[in-house]
Amino acid sequence: SIYSFSAGRKANLFLLQFLGYLNRGFSLHEPELTDFQAGLVRYLSTHSSLIVVDLRYQIPGGLAAEVFPKRLPHLYRGETLSIFGRYPAGAEELTLGLLGRDGDGRERELLFRRRFRDCPEAGGALAQHWGAQKIFHLIGQRTLTTDAAAREGLTGQIGALAKDYSLYVPY
Repeated sequence: SIYSFSAGRKANLFLLQFLGYLNRGFSLHEPELTDFQAGLVRYLSTHSSLIVVDLRYQIPGGLAAEVFPKRLPHLYRGETLSIFGRYPAGAEELTLGLLGRDGDGRERELLFRRRFRDCPEAGGALAQHWGAQKIFHLIGQRTLTTDAAAREGLTGQIGALAKDYSLYVPY
Protein backbone atom coordinates (compact mmCIF):
# COMPACT_ATOMS: atom_id res chain seq x y z
CA SER A 1 0.00 0.00 0.00
CA ILE A 2 1.04 3.58 -0.57
CA TYR A 3 0.14 6.15 2.08
CA SER A 4 1.03 9.72 1.26
CA PHE A 5 1.02 12.86 3.32
CA SER A 6 1.62 16.31 1.90
CA ALA A 7 1.51 19.86 3.14
CA GLY A 8 1.62 23.29 1.57
CA ARG A 9 0.32 24.70 -1.65
CA LYS A 10 2.78 23.12 -4.10
CA ALA A 11 1.98 19.44 -3.57
CA ASN A 12 0.77 17.43 -6.57
CA LEU A 13 -2.47 16.33 -4.93
CA PHE A 14 -3.76 14.54 -8.01
CA LEU A 15 -0.64 12.35 -8.22
CA LEU A 16 -0.67 11.55 -4.50
CA GLN A 17 -4.38 10.67 -4.50
CA PHE A 18 -3.92 8.58 -7.64
CA LEU A 19 -1.03 6.60 -6.11
CA GLY A 20 -3.10 5.90 -3.00
CA TYR A 21 -6.09 4.86 -5.12
CA LEU A 22 -4.09 2.39 -7.20
CA ASN A 23 -2.22 0.89 -4.27
CA ARG A 24 -4.81 0.31 -1.53
CA GLY A 25 -3.64 3.35 0.35
CA PHE A 26 -4.70 6.82 1.34
CA SER A 27 -3.58 10.36 0.75
CA LEU A 28 -3.89 13.18 3.23
CA HIS A 29 -3.03 16.81 2.57
CA GLU A 30 -2.60 19.70 5.00
CA PRO A 31 -3.03 22.99 3.11
CA GLU A 32 -0.87 24.93 5.59
CA LEU A 33 2.71 23.99 6.43
CA THR A 34 2.14 25.17 10.00
CA ASP A 35 -0.35 22.29 10.46
CA PHE A 36 2.12 19.68 9.21
CA GLN A 37 3.26 18.20 12.52
CA ALA A 38 -0.17 17.89 14.15
CA GLY A 39 -1.70 16.60 10.92
CA LEU A 40 1.02 13.99 10.48
CA VAL A 41 0.58 12.73 14.05
CA ARG A 42 -3.21 12.41 13.53
CA TYR A 43 -2.68 10.70 10.18
CA LEU A 44 -0.23 8.14 11.57
CA SER A 45 -2.39 7.43 14.61
CA THR A 46 -5.41 6.60 12.40
CA HIS A 47 -3.31 4.08 10.50
CA SER A 48 -2.01 2.21 13.52
CA SER A 49 -4.96 -0.07 14.29
CA LEU A 50 -5.54 -2.38 11.33
CA ILE A 51 -8.84 -4.27 11.27
CA VAL A 52 -8.97 -6.03 7.88
CA VAL A 53 -6.40 -6.43 5.08
CA ASP A 54 -6.85 -7.42 1.46
CA LEU A 55 -10.41 -6.15 1.58
CA ARG A 56 -12.53 -6.87 -1.49
CA TYR A 57 -16.19 -6.82 -2.39
CA GLN A 58 -18.68 -9.05 -4.13
CA ILE A 59 -21.78 -7.62 -5.75
CA PRO A 60 -24.32 -9.94 -7.36
CA GLY A 61 -25.94 -9.47 -10.73
CA GLY A 62 -22.96 -8.19 -12.70
CA LEU A 63 -23.25 -4.73 -11.15
CA ALA A 64 -19.60 -4.55 -10.04
CA ALA A 65 -18.52 -3.05 -13.40
CA GLU A 66 -19.68 0.39 -12.25
CA VAL A 67 -18.40 0.12 -8.67
CA PHE A 68 -15.21 1.92 -7.59
CA PRO A 69 -12.56 1.65 -6.32
CA LYS A 70 -11.78 -1.73 -7.80
CA ARG A 71 -9.12 -2.44 -5.16
CA LEU A 72 -10.26 -1.45 -1.69
CA PRO A 73 -7.83 -0.03 0.84
CA HIS A 74 -7.06 -1.90 4.03
CA LEU A 75 -9.49 -0.96 6.79
CA TYR A 76 -8.26 0.76 9.96
CA ARG A 77 -10.17 1.46 13.17
CA GLY A 78 -11.80 4.89 13.08
CA GLU A 79 -11.77 5.19 9.29
CA THR A 80 -14.65 5.21 6.86
CA LEU A 81 -14.75 2.80 3.95
CA SER A 82 -16.27 4.37 0.84
CA ILE A 83 -17.42 2.36 -2.15
CA PHE A 84 -19.18 4.17 -5.00
CA GLY A 85 -21.49 2.45 -7.47
CA ARG A 86 -24.33 2.94 -9.90
CA TYR A 87 -27.32 0.67 -10.00
CA PRO A 88 -30.07 0.35 -12.62
CA ALA A 89 -33.17 2.48 -12.05
CA GLY A 90 -35.32 -0.60 -11.37
CA ALA A 91 -33.06 -2.07 -8.68
CA GLU A 92 -34.84 -2.45 -5.36
CA GLU A 93 -32.07 -3.62 -3.07
CA LEU A 94 -28.36 -3.15 -2.52
CA THR A 95 -26.49 -6.33 -1.62
CA LEU A 96 -22.79 -6.10 -0.94
CA GLY A 97 -20.40 -8.71 0.45
CA LEU A 98 -17.11 -7.57 1.98
CA LEU A 99 -14.32 -10.11 2.40
CA GLY A 100 -10.86 -9.76 3.93
CA ARG A 101 -8.36 -11.17 6.40
CA ASP A 102 -8.26 -10.16 10.06
CA GLY A 103 -5.15 -9.67 12.19
CA ASP A 104 -4.81 -13.42 12.69
CA GLY A 105 -4.99 -14.08 8.95
CA ARG A 106 -8.46 -15.62 9.09
CA GLU A 107 -10.87 -14.89 6.24
CA ARG A 108 -13.81 -12.73 7.35
CA GLU A 109 -17.01 -11.87 5.52
CA LEU A 110 -19.64 -9.21 6.07
CA LEU A 111 -22.89 -9.12 4.14
CA PHE A 112 -24.69 -5.80 3.78
CA ARG A 113 -28.23 -5.62 2.43
CA ARG A 114 -30.55 -2.62 2.25
CA ARG A 115 -33.60 -1.60 0.24
CA PHE A 116 -33.05 1.54 -1.80
CA ARG A 117 -36.36 3.00 -0.61
CA ASP A 118 -34.92 2.99 2.94
CA CYS A 119 -31.79 4.92 1.92
CA PRO A 120 -31.53 8.71 2.21
CA GLU A 121 -31.69 10.71 -1.01
CA ALA A 122 -28.23 11.28 -2.48
CA GLY A 123 -27.01 14.71 -3.50
CA GLY A 124 -24.81 15.80 -6.37
CA ALA A 125 -21.64 15.32 -4.34
CA LEU A 126 -22.17 11.55 -4.29
CA ALA A 127 -22.36 11.41 -8.09
CA GLN A 128 -19.24 13.58 -8.30
CA HIS A 129 -17.34 11.18 -5.99
CA TRP A 130 -18.39 8.26 -8.19
CA GLY A 131 -17.16 10.13 -11.27
CA ALA A 132 -13.81 10.88 -9.62
CA GLN A 133 -13.36 7.23 -8.65
CA LYS A 134 -14.14 6.07 -12.18
CA ILE A 135 -11.70 8.62 -13.62
CA PHE A 136 -8.93 7.30 -11.34
CA HIS A 137 -9.74 3.79 -12.56
CA LEU A 138 -9.64 4.83 -16.22
CA ILE A 139 -6.39 6.75 -15.75
CA GLY A 140 -4.90 3.59 -14.24
CA GLN A 141 -5.98 1.61 -17.30
CA ARG A 142 -4.68 4.34 -19.62
CA THR A 143 -1.32 4.34 -17.85
CA LEU A 144 -0.91 0.59 -18.24
CA THR A 145 -1.89 0.23 -21.90
CA THR A 146 0.56 0.52 -24.78
CA ASP A 147 -2.11 0.50 -27.51
CA ALA A 148 -2.42 4.05 -28.89
CA ALA A 149 -6.05 3.65 -29.96
CA ALA A 150 -7.04 2.27 -26.56
CA ARG A 151 -5.21 5.14 -24.82
CA GLU A 152 -7.05 7.65 -27.00
CA GLY A 153 -10.40 6.02 -26.24
CA LEU A 154 -9.69 6.07 -22.51
CA THR A 155 -8.59 9.70 -22.72
CA GLY A 156 -11.92 10.54 -24.37
CA GLN A 157 -13.87 8.72 -21.64
CA ILE A 158 -11.86 10.50 -18.94
CA GLY A 159 -12.48 13.89 -20.54
CA ALA A 160 -16.22 13.24 -20.89
CA LEU A 161 -16.53 12.17 -17.25
CA ALA A 162 -14.50 15.16 -16.08
CA LYS A 163 -16.82 17.46 -18.02
CA ASP A 164 -20.03 15.70 -16.87
CA TYR A 165 -19.04 15.79 -13.19
CA SER A 166 -17.08 19.11 -13.18
CA LEU A 167 -13.84 17.42 -12.12
CA TYR A 168 -10.24 18.48 -12.65
CA VAL A 169 -8.06 16.14 -14.72
CA PRO A 170 -4.44 17.16 -15.40
CA TYR A 171 -4.56 16.32 -19.14
